[in-house]
Amino acid sequence: MHAKFDRVVMGARQDGVSLSENISLVPSDDKEVAEMMREIILNAYESPRYRTDENIQRAIQDFENEVYLDCYRTFVAGPDGGR
Repeated sequence: MHAKFDRVVMGARQDGVSLSENISLVPSDDKEVAEMMREIILNAYESPRYRTDENIQRAIQDFENEVYLDCYRTFVAGPDGGR
């Protein structure tokens, strides 16, 4: 779920979709998942927007990897982050 969600969120960010629009799409039926999704969206909007396709694709890929790494360290590797 995260890899696709991360890509979509950062892609929307790079396309100029507003933060409020992205946040409004977060479902509210599962509070824990909703909070995680909002956090990912907020993190995406801390990144700058780029103009060239190459930089946009790099930003999307980098963001996807950062979120995956955070989730892996938090949910898979345990308290020491797999180190």
